[in-house]
Amino acid sequence: MPVKVLHEDLEKSLTAEKGTTVEEIIRKVGVNPETVITEKDGEIVSNKETVDGDECLHLINVVSGG
Repeated sequence: MPVKVLHEDLEKSLTAEKGTTVEEIIRKVGVNPETVITEKDGEIVSNKETVDGDECLHLINVVSGG
């Protein structure tokens, strides 16, 4: 099933098996899952959520500091 991932200047389309987690997709595009939050259909989703196909995941960098 096709999944599109958007992150900064990256726009990548992947094929993922049903039941693949958001975290697995993030790792496949070479991003550390601890550094981003994921938006799907306008909502923030957990890295443990599975993808159902024909979806677009937007990775948003987490910024922290003191």
